[in-house]
Amino acid sequence: FLARKGIYMEKTFTIQEANSIVPKIAGVFDEIAGLNKRMEEINSDVESLLSIWGDELFDKENSDNTYYESKVKERNSLIKEIHEKIHRIQETGAVVKDVKKGMVDFYFVTDKGLVFLCWKPGENEILFWHSVENGFPGRRPIFELQQTVSPQIK
Repeated sequence: FLARKGIYMEKTFTIQEANSIVPKIAGVFDEIAGLNKRMEEINSDVESLLSIWGDELFDKENSDNTYYESKVKERNSLIKEIHEKIHRIQETGAVVKDVKKGMVDFYFVTDKGLVFLCWKPGENEILFWHSVENGFPGRRPIFELQQTVSPQIK
């Protein structure tokens, strides 16, 4: 992020603004989880084919080559779809930190500077925050942050 004279270039959120988009983000991560599950199935199929055939699988005359190529094409399509869904989340101003775990941060301004409100699947609202430097392992309960924030920026 860039900051000059207290102006942040990244989108900042209030707690209420972040909470208002959590359901949308949760829904998108549910979709991503389904796509990831399908991708794991495809990867398992591809690995099985490779263990059976080795490099012979790439020969167009191989009986499983067409099936292999269809799985690779499907996997590439899933990857593209996952990227599009991540982009949808990022368009809100949220920062996707971990796609597999579904961890998302929201920039938030306190009287001491910029921090992240953080969310992960299973949480119905923003319950934690962390400093920009400490990351997810440094998560602290949101009530601690609310006690130090002036009322106009909650």
